[in-house]
Formats: sequence, structure tokens, C-alpha cells
Amino acid sequence: MKNHQFIIWHDTFSSYASKVECLSYEGREDMPNHPPLSAGDFVVVEDSDQQKKWMAQVEEPQRNLPLQGLSRESPSGVAVFERILQGDIEKSIFLNQVYYYLLELKGELLENGRLSSVRKRPRAGSVGRIASEEEVRKAIDLPAIETYDHNMNNIIGRIHSTQIPIAVDWSTFKHHILVAGATGSGKSNTVANLIKAAQGQGACVIIYDQKPDYKNICNPNDETHLFQAWKPEIVAPFGLEKVERYCLYQGVGETETSEKAIAIRTRDVLLEMLINALFPYPDEGNQRDVFGGLLSYYRDKDEYWTLNKFSKWVRDNRKKTSSGVNTLSQLDKIAESQGWGKLNEMTLDAMQRKMEQRKMQWLDSLEDNSIQEKTGLNKVAAEIPDKSSSAGDSSSPGKYFVPSQHLDSGKVIVIRTNANGREYGLFLSYMLREVYNLKRSEKISFPIVNIVDEAQDIFQGEKAIRDAATSTMNEIIRKGRSKDIGFVIAVQSVSQLPDSVLTNLNTRLIHRQNSGDELRKAIPSASQNLMANSLTFGPGEALVSIFEARSVVHAEMAPSPFELTKTSAKPRQTLGDQIDKNANEIV
Repeated sequence: MKNHQFIIWHDTFSSYASKVECLSYEGREDMPNHPPLSAGDFVVVEDSDQQKKWMAQVEEPQRNLPLQGLSRESPSGVAVFERILQGDIEKSIFLNQVYYYLLELKGELLENGRLSSVRKRPRAGSVGRIASEEEVRKAIDLPAIETYDHNMNNIIGRIHSTQIPIAVDWSTFKHHILVAGATGSGKSNTVANLIKAAQGQGACVIIYDQKPDYKNICNPNDETHLFQAWKPEIVAPFGLEKVERYCLYQGVGETETSEKAIAIRTRDVLLEMLINALFPYPDEGNQRDVFGGLLSYYRDKDEYWTLNKFSKWVRDNRKKTSSGVNTLSQLDKIAESQGWGKLNEMTLDAMQRKMEQRKMQWLDSLEDNSIQEKTGLNKVAAEIPDKSSSAGDSSSPGKYFVPSQHLDSGKVIVIRTNANGREYGLFLSYMLREVYNLKRSEKISFPIVNIVDEAQDIFQGEKAIRDAATSTMNEIIRKGRSKDIGFVIAVQSVSQLPDSVLTNLNTRLIHRQNSGDELRKAIPSASQNLMANSLTFGPGEALVSIFEARSVVHAEMAPSPFELTKTSAKPRQTLGDQIDKNANEIV
């Protein structure tokens, strides 16, 4: 029993079938005088009589109990502590402690090192030890490590206080990933490592960069001190290759030098999303209905419609043919023929005004000659002929963004959305459908990973756009798995996601959350004690549940290999940094 570090204690009638309690002792010859186990450690429990072994995980830090002689409430015990505090006596046998631990059983260990379900539990008197790294690797079924060109790999972190790497494979991506974390918890670093791993898998990675965080993705991470605790073959700073940067066109001077502006035809976006993006507020129901009805009628009459052309058509057809009170405008006649009833003039005025004010600049931009002449957008945007245009179509003189012409295996596409929630949702729904249709029609064969950053901006907006965006994303997430389309959804807190979206995210990488309720929703498979410990996580620490792995683990996530965009030019300084700086200056 030289290598055994704890012994299983008796159960009580209220003990959980999935948990066992154990004791370890201070002061033994072969044991150091400190607690041998830490919260999150994996251990092996052995019952020689049953000839069985189990893998278990320590749920919480130890409880320190007196071994003998002194009780908490004993006056003589209090007196002994006072004498030790004053230095009158040394620590003695009276202060030797018993360490109490609660273990969660993960499964029975088979001869090949893999786990099966627990059918019998270890009995009181069974002994245990810390599991070796090899035993943990075999037992909990984390994905295998893969190494790609340019020293890239699929490692995103490691189990806390070990060298056991945590990796993600293609199965992880196509069953979709949630990354959540409060500001400063390390969420962006985790997403960065997922981007690296997805590119190594040969996927085309599309990053919807809402903050933005990924402008400097081609540069190695300049915070080299973050890598000192990591082996270079595991994680190292380097910039990504085969990267192209884009942005949604937002007007003159908004596009950076290294970016390509994106312009899209309004008729190519989903009509339901367009209606709700332009009229998102609850009190705009009548305007929304009138806009949707008229636009649906008009687009059937004009194959090459734009919002500007539609607005002009509405204006022209509102004119009365004479001054007679009962004379109907052309719009009134259309409404009558469609069974809509009489159109309200105030509703029409509000609908037309808001439509023109809220129209996104990246919609139909190339068909607005004044914008073309002033900005040269058709030169800045993708210089690729739009094969969907009919020859001689004078309403489409420019070159619009055509996703099929930009996607490629192993390519990273960074799109700075620079938009509010309704614009973000509208553009995202367009891209997701376009990419899905390309995969469905087998026009592209390589896998796709969509990195949806700051997804809460879409789902925390007005109900109309939130519901429409939720419906679109659910459909593509659900269908995309069979087409090799994966999603990484990044949010600050899990409550910001609709439950229907959350249900389809099978891998959870959860950094510090600000409440226990958030944690329970984010990673329900974690034990209550593990959740409680995670409320005090520092930057880079996370609870990790990988798809098809057998345990939630306390992880240290790797630093970003490339440079993340800093929100402030001046890094935050603490009092401790100031003390260290002053000490160095004195020396």
C-alpha cells in the first residue's frame, strides 16, 4: 500500500450512488505533510476483494479534520492552538489532521484502461491513488492530438495542473461548440485556438468579428510571457497564413486599407429577415405588415428589384389619378385586389420614411450610382464577376460579394461586421444560407466552420429580429452537421442564447461566469462543487466538456497563438505591478 494516498470511508443512508467519500492522513512516513489531492484531480480506486478498479474525480478541496486528541470545541484544543501561535510549542501529534474528500465516480476501469458504466461501487476500506497521465488520457476519451503544417496542432488547452492536452477534432466542430465567459476571462484566447485548430482540419473558417478581436490574426502574439508555462511543441506564438479580411460596407472612410468591402443585393437576403431588420420594434407591426405585403407583391413584378426602386414605386403609386375624394390610388387598388383592406396613409408615410432611413449601406450599394461614383465601392469590393447576373442587366453594374468565389480549404475569412444587432443578424442569416446551399449542392467539398463572435448582440435585440435569427440559425445548425458545417458560438453569458440554439451546442468551454445559475445552464453535466469552484476562476481557466468525452475537466486554456486586438492601447496595471516596478528601479 506504499503508493496509496487515501482510503474509502463508510457510506451513509443519504450517500449518493455516484459519489464516494475518502480520507487521507497527515504525518505518515511515506506521505508529505500536505493534502495529497486537489479539486479536479483524477484518481484510481482499487477494491482487491471485488477485483475492480474505478476512475473518480475529486469534487472539492479537502476538509481538514483533527486526527485525535483535540476537537474543535475543546477548551484544551483552543489552548494548544494559542501556544502554537505564540511559538511556545511546535506542531505536535495533537495537530495531525485527516483530509476528507468527496469523489465522483466516472466509471469502472477495464483492463484496456477504458471506462464502462458503474455497476458496483467501491466498498469502505478500498484504497486509491492519483491517476497517472496515461491512465487519464485513456479513460476520459479526449480527442487525439493532431499536428499540421507550420507547427500547428489541434490543442486548445490542458487539464489544470497537468501536462494532459485538451484537443478538438472534426467531430467536435461539426457537433458545434459553445464558448462563454465574462469580460477578461480568456474567451477570445479560447476562440483563437479553435480557429487555429479548424484551419488545421482543412476547414474554411469564417469569423464574424463583431467586437472586433481578430484584426491582427496574421501577427504572432506579442505577449510572449503567456507562453512561459507551456511546452513549445504544445503551444507557441505565430500568425496565421492564408487569411483575408473583409468588412461590411458602412460608408466612405469606414473600410480599412487591408480590408475588402462587402456589398450585397437586397433581393439576395432572406425576406423575413429583411422585414424584421427594417421594422424590429413591437409598435411597428402595421408598418411591418404593409412593407412585407407590398414588397412581396412588387418583387414578383420586377426580377431585379432594389429597395430604392421599391421606394420609388411606392411613392409613384400612392398618387391619386384625380382630385376626387373617392378616387383610389394604384396602391389602394392593389390592396383591394389582394384583400388587404384600405391602406392607412400615416402607416404608409412611416413605413416609407423608416425603410429609407434604416436601409443598410451595404445593401444594393453598387446599384446606387451616386455611391459608386463617390466611393469607388465596386473597385474596393470583390473584383469577381457576379455570375448570377443576367447579361445586360443595367440595374446591376457592379461586382457584388459572391461567397462561392471566396471560400477555400484552409482559408480564414475575417469579416468585421461593425454593425448593430439587426444588421448583424441580417448579414449572418444571408451568409449561413449561402454557405449551406453551396454545401448542399456540392459546389464546395471542404468543411466550413462558422465563428459567431458576440452572438448575444443578435439574440438580445428586439423580439422580431431575435425570433427570425433564431429560426435561421437553428435550421442551419441542425442541417449543417450532415454537410460538414460546424459552429463556434461565443457569448459572454449563456442566458443570452435561446435555449433552442444552446441545445445543439454539444461541446462547452465555459470560462468564469458571474452566477451559479449561469453555470448550471452552461454546463449542467458538471458537479455542483466543480461549478462552485469555477466562480473564482482566473483568466484562462475554464470548465470543459468535450463532445463524447467522459468527464467535465477543470482546464487551463492556451494563450492565443496570434495577436488579439486590444481594446485599450494602455494595458491595465495593478498595485502589484507598481510595487514590482518600484522594487526593480531601487535595485
